Amino acid sequence: MPTPIHTVAASKGLNWVTQSLDVAGRRPGLVLSAMLLGLFLLVVLSFLAAIPGAVLVAMDGSEHSLGLPFNASWVLMALPVLVLIFAQPVLFAGLLHVLREVDRGRPVGVTGILAGLNGGQARALASIGLVQVLSSALNLLFTRWFGGADYLVQYGNYMASMMKGVIIAPPVPEHGGLLFVSGLALGFFAFTAQMYAIAQVQFQRREPLSAVIASLRASVVNVLPLTVAGLILAVGLFVGIIVLALAGTLLVMIAAFIAKALGRLIALLLFLFAIALVFTLMFGGIYLSWRDMFSDEQPPATEPPQQVQAEM
Repeated sequence: MPTPIHTVAASKGLNWVTQSLDVAGRRPGLVLSAMLLGLFLLVVLSFLAAIPGAVLVAMDGSEHSLGLPFNASWVLMALPVLVLIFAQPVLFAGLLHVLREVDRGRPVGVTGILAGLNGGQARALASIGLVQVLSSALNLLFTRWFGGADYLVQYGNYMASMMKGVIIAPPVPEHGGLLFVSGLALGFFAFTAQMYAIAQVQFQRREPLSAVIASLRASVVNVLPLTVAGLILAVGLFVGIIVLALAGTLLVMIAAFIAKALGRLIALLLFLFAIALVFTLMFGGIYLSWRDMFSDEQPPATEPPQQVQAEM
């Protein structure tokens, strides 16, 4: 049986962004702490996943004394990426859980971000990471099609030169417009497919595959409000980053005049605050849009009733 999906007006895209701040504002300390803790756990997991590769690289040495049939540095790079791909859905489910509990006025602590590990849903949530794997494969395929036969090699050489501090002209794809549009569309559908599948598995106990399919259907049906929300969020973040950068630079200069260590500390705190704010807006918008598109839950009494039309 297909998952019921509600069709919402394009104006809801603005509401999702503004209401995410309202939800976070009910318990700002908790929400920001949960976002930072989730980010910290992802960093720790990627660091731990890099240890086996680092040990292997050190043992293999520059002369490849272990005689491995592959480059040991690939293990150093691949393991953290794989761990992040499959750990993100579990932690993201916890972040959505925290926002939902805050929105419903129910008690929740910062450890609520571990909710994805409860109820036997961890494996199902982790499997949603396959969306990223498929998306990456399709992105390489589109790049090969629209960029040209040598574009990937040229782009790899370009990035390697940039990392070495050597500035060279970037490669030009054969069909730049098609490459841009395909990448934008793929990124949009991969993001929505993953995020709304996470919410469905966590809150509605749906099977991962059916949740991904339903998320793609919802992305098509509600492409207008999702696009509006994305544009507003992008513009808002751009303006916010500029304002925060200007104010932060002035604050850091004043603090650094007193003590260099104080200036670095304030710069780090501002950076962490900016990331937590971005996470809050993004996951707040995801939760609220899931509530409108997939759930029959009624918003809290403090909010005006929301009208949605069920898809026939």
